Amino acid sequence: MSNISLSILQNEDAFFVKLAYRLLYVAILLSGFVLFEPAPFDLLILLTIFIILFNGFVFPIQIKWVFVIAFVHLVGNFISVLVSTRFADSYMHMIITTYMILFAIGIIIMVYNDPYKILDIIMKAYVWAALISTILAIMGYFHIGPTYDLFTLYGRAKGGFKDPNVFGPFIVPPMLYLVDRIIHSDLKKKIVPIMMISVLFLGLLLSFSRGAWGMFFFSTLFLIVTMYYTSKTNRFRVELTLYILIALTILAIGLLIAINIPAIANLLSERASLTQSYDVEEGGRFTHHVDAFKILIENPWGIGAKEFGWSHGEDVHNSYLTAFLIGGWLGGFTFLLIILSTVIVGFKYCFNQHTLRRQFVFFYAAFLGLMVEAWIIDVDHWRILYIAMGYMWGIILYQKYHPKSQNKIHSLY
Repeated sequence: MSNISLSILQNEDAFFVKLAYRLLYVAILLSGFVLFEPAPFDLLILLTIFIILFNGFVFPIQIKWVFVIAFVHLVGNFISVLVSTRFADSYMHMIITTYMILFAIGIIIMVYNDPYKILDIIMKAYVWAALISTILAIMGYFHIGPTYDLFTLYGRAKGGFKDPNVFGPFIVPPMLYLVDRIIHSDLKKKIVPIMMISVLFLGLLLSFSRGAWGMFFFSTLFLIVTMYYTSKTNRFRVELTLYILIALTILAIGLLIAINIPAIANLLSERASLTQSYDVEEGGRFTHHVDAFKILIENPWGIGAKEFGWSHGEDVHNSYLTAFLIGGWLGGFTFLLIILSTVIVGFKYCFNQHTLRRQFVFFYAAFLGLMVEAWIIDVDHWRILYIAMGYMWGIILYQKYHPKSQNKIHSLY
């Protein structure tokens, strides 16, 4: 444990620090249940951040730049509120964006001060959150009890979320975490992670979210590549290849079983195509992308939240274009800056040997997959996006300003 975390836990307000840690665990545990808003997660995470701000947590030196970029981004959103014809929608969007940024900064501060403890809390709670939401999704899909209307939408599993396309990506980071545990654990310790990931994989399949499927495939591929590259022995690479072959075999068998189950087969064949009619037809998703690009060029101050949806019948479904439409050029370019800086700076932390590398990689891999998916869906208010950025930047700043911790390298394989 770092000197910072020791000083925090030993100060006179240690009770409140421990309380904040417990609240964080409960908040993440409830993050998979957002059927209404504000969700329980929102209230608990704000209370957690309020407690840590007054109990000896040290602010990272470069957190000032996070505040500056966040402030400029919010200024762009505020200007857009002023020019919007739907003031209430734009104002509420800015309030939610402000809240999301604040809780991401809160997670950065917590991770920076006590990375090993906080990361352990987040991932343990996150795995259980994903499992609970997935079990609800499976119950709903197979009509177990009066759950169908609550936990499904359009015949697709959505768990504790309003939309299957949000539920699917939510369970990807804990799946990557479990992949890492399976690969690096002893034989006896693999059983529980295998059971857990099997449940989550079924939930991912039943979400019938093409974006979530693609995110899982892309993120897992990146995770495996980092393992190959950073491995110290060829023996591990051979073992990893064997794991991949076994996983692909099990996946093939599982899909073969799935396509022979009537409750799954029809929707699976429909959703398995890369594009749907509503993507490529005139007035479809990709046509809206072109329309949105024309609008953002002509409106440097933006047009406000939901304006595009009202004028075109549906939202643009592209997070990057949405950032420009809602926040103008100021909000759009700062959003791109945040995403690109996370991708570029975080990349080296996936391959540099440091004690938090494995904890960093599976969230970074999920973040990359999410940013690819962001081209076809609006993720700008997904809680998982801000949890991931807070998680990663907390590690980045900790490693940057605690160089001695980078020398405490031990074999991961």
